[in-house]
Formats: sequence, C-alpha cells, structure tokens
Amino acid sequence: MNNLLTKEKKEVCRIDVSSDYMEAVLHYSPGRNDENEPVNELTPEIIHQLLEGIGVVHGIDDQVIEGAIHCLQNQSFTIATATPPVAGIDGSLTFFVDYSTGLTPPKLDWSGAANFRDIQVIPEVQEGSIIAKANPAVQGTPGISVLGIEIPVRPALDVVVQTGKGIYEKDGSYFASFSGRLSVEQRDNRYFLDVSKQLVHNGAVDITSGNIRFQGDIEINGDVHETMKVEAAGDIEVYGQVSNASLIAGKSASVKKNVFSSTISSGKSVESTGGLYKHLNGCLPVVIEFSKKLEAVLLELEKRGHSIDEAVVAQKLMEREYPNLPSLIKLFAREASHSGHSVKREWSELANNLYRTFIMKSMNGLRIDQVNSVLNDAEALHAFYDADEEDEEPLFVSMPYALNSEIFSSGNIYITGQGVYNSTLKAGRSIEVAGSVKGGHLIAGQFVKVKHAGSESGVKTKITVGEGGTIELYKAHADVTVQIGMKKLTFYRMAGPIKVFMNEAGDIKTSGLTY
Repeated sequence: MNNLLTKEKKEVCRIDVSSDYMEAVLHYSPGRNDENEPVNELTPEIIHQLLEGIGVVHGIDDQVIEGAIHCLQNQSFTIATATPPVAGIDGSLTFFVDYSTGLTPPKLDWSGAANFRDIQVIPEVQEGSIIAKANPAVQGTPGISVLGIEIPVRPALDVVVQTGKGIYEKDGSYFASFSGRLSVEQRDNRYFLDVSKQLVHNGAVDITSGNIRFQGDIEINGDVHETMKVEAAGDIEVYGQVSNASLIAGKSASVKKNVFSSTISSGKSVESTGGLYKHLNGCLPVVIEFSKKLEAVLLELEKRGHSIDEAVVAQKLMEREYPNLPSLIKLFAREASHSGHSVKREWSELANNLYRTFIMKSMNGLRIDQVNSVLNDAEALHAFYDADEEDEEPLFVSMPYALNSEIFSSGNIYITGQGVYNSTLKAGRSIEVAGSVKGGHLIAGQFVKVKHAGSESGVKTKITVGEGGTIELYKAHADVTVQIGMKKLTFYRMAGPIKVFMNEAGDIKTSGLTY
C-alpha cells in the first residue's frame, strides 16, 4: 500500500505500509532549486493528509514527522508504529516435589563397568503432602495495527489436570492421598497426576510366591525362577538373577544380576496405551452420538406427554440405530483385559464401566445418567491421550549379562557387564553393550554401540538399525553382519574401532573411530 506525491522540482515523498500493517515508513527525496540546492517543502499537514489517504490512523509519531519536514537528503522515516499484541501466559503447574519419576539408566563405559548405584528411584511422597499448585492462565492484550484494526492474540489456555486415586485436589492445589511414588504424565497443557504404591517382594519369585502383578512399581529382592512372571504398570527392579522367566514392565526394567533364557520388556504401557486409544477412537464417537440421540428422543416423548421407560427407549434405540455399539465396546474391553497391569488403572476402569453400562446393564436397564457418566470419563481420558506427549527420558532395560534371551524396550537397552550371547535385543531407540555380543541379533531404531561384536570362532552375529541410524563397534570379528535400512555389510576379517553409517546416496559406509 503506498501513496505518491511528486513536486515540480522532483521532490518525492512516498509512504509504504508494511504487509503486516505494523508500521508506515515515509521515504523522502528532497527537490532542487534553480541553484541546485536541496529543497524540502513538506509540512505536517501534507504528511497527515497522505496518511489519511491510505488509512493510517494509529501510532503516528509527530516527532518523527517533524524531523522529516526538515530533511534535506534521501532518507526513510518510520512515522507510524502499531501497538503489538501482548501474548498471554498459559496456565501451568508449580511442583513442590521432584517429578522426574522412575528409574534412571546406568552409565556405561568401554571397560564394561557400570555403577548400579547410579540407577536411582525418586523417593516416595508422603500422605497429605502437597504435590503441585495450579497457576491460572493470564490472558494477553490485543494489539492495534497502524490502520486502527485490532490485532488478535491467542487465548491463553488453562492447565487441565486429571488425577488418579492417589491424588486429591483442594483449592487449586494437589495432594497425595497416601504415601507412594508420584507419577506425572504431561501432554501439551494437560497433566495426569497419580501416586501409586510400590510393591516390595522380599525373597525369590517362585512357585511358592506365585506370579506377581501390580498396578505400580515392583521391587524384587531375590531371584525370579523358572516359568514365573512379574508384570507391573510401572518400573520393575530385580536385585537377583532371572532364569527362564518373564518380566513385563509398563515403564523401565532393571536386573542387577544375570538373565538366562528369559523374556524382558519395558515400555509395554506405550504399546498397550496406543492400542487402547485406537479402540476408544472407534467406539467413543458412537457413544457420543447415541447419548445425544437418546436425550433428544426422551425429550420429545416428554413433550408429547408419553409415559417414559428410559431403559426400554434406550434399548430399542440401540437395537434399531446403533447395533454395532456393543461389539465396539467389547473390542475395547477385550483390549483392556489383554493389556493387564501394564497400563494405568483408568483404562481398565473405563472398560469395565462401559461394559457394565452397555453390555451387562444394571437391574434398571440402560439409563441416560449412566450413559453420560461413563461418557464423561471416556471423553476426559481420550482428550488427555489425544494431546501431544511431552519429550521425556526414554524408558529402558538394563542388565549386566543375558544368555539365550529376548529383550525388548520401547526406548533403550543397556548391557552393563559381560555382554549378551545368542540373544535377540530390540529397542525403539538405542542399544549399548559395554561387553561382547556373540551370536543373536541386535535391532535398534537409531543407534547401536558395542565393545566386541562376534567372536574369534566366527559365530554369526547381526546388528541392525533403521535408515539414518549409526552403528559403532570397538571391535568386529569375522561373520558379523551390520544392516542399515535394507543395506547390509558383512565383515570377513577383524575390524575396528569403526563407525558404520549410510551416506546421502544410500550406500553403507564405514569410518574409523577414536576412543
């Protein structure tokens, strides 16, 4: 947007308004008289007239205009400036305790040493202690453009806090209902707070104790024996060895001694929650539509003066217009049942409530208040997991040694001691082995680091990362195969220290490493 004024003696004055309407700039070139001297015939009135002609009415700086009318050289002047919007402040939580919960991974070095005292757990919070306080959102102030038009500001969002049974709220503050371990999950401006008890099992897990399942963290002060299973929604710590057994951790898992012929997985909650969210996505829209339609039908019947049996109306409506709803809820309930203790209890509680409401029904049948109650719970859980998850420390599995075992982690795997033999390790992010890898297959999404890969006897060993990933080997023996994406490379003689990567052309390349 501009306006142009040209004097007979070639005096030029042009005003440009920026594309975002945040400023108006006067560009001035003085004229020349008969003696070739610079001439400025501008007046404040002329400049204001030009501004009015292009709609500039706000933020006009008369002091700058005064300088412009005395200018005798080519120069630009910002003669109007918008009032910028002032951003608001989103609501937040102020925490009074350390909430970086869970196990922290061990620190490895190439000597194979690791100090397990580095694997720490955040101390328990005590019953009645304050956990956090909610800070309300502070709304921003709209701006005004040089054209006098309001510049909107993004509404500040209040923090949304959902709590489990281990947390209660009072006057905007959140307290521990009982002593236990604090769990905090954040997605955008939404938080889920809970306190879960830790199960400490003193002794071995065997036929006498039975399998152990717990909706929290589990600490085993002994060995885990053959055919036994330990399953937790949180972390699992085993201070003994694990033999021909199964550990399933919703979060991280740490074994202080050796692992033989066992299956260990961490991050099960990530996988299970994803499946539950998918099934909830399938049935929630139908439940919402059913609830709205049922309310409308009941209201219409009431207006007509009909006697109403809610249960009969609801049952007929579901049979006639929503016959697939029961099967969708059964699928969700089945997924929750299969997830077991590896997910938050809110998922299983929601599945049970949906099943009781729509499948089993109560003695009084299906009623609108029951539908709306379970719908509120479902919408709250869905809204939380629909938001973007905040970056957190990846979950992990750690142990000093594994033989003939399968180790899985949604995040990282750390082998801190002698190494792994004839085992399969699969990690969503990285695998680090401070000892040897002999036989088996290591699979990681991004990065693998191994001290010794393969053996002098030439045992076949495979290491795989995704495209864009890298592999670092201090020493690689013959018959070690590395794979990046779909490209493979097999070593036929000892090599290392070496880095394996994929170049821009998509070919596997190697380079030396310095340690």
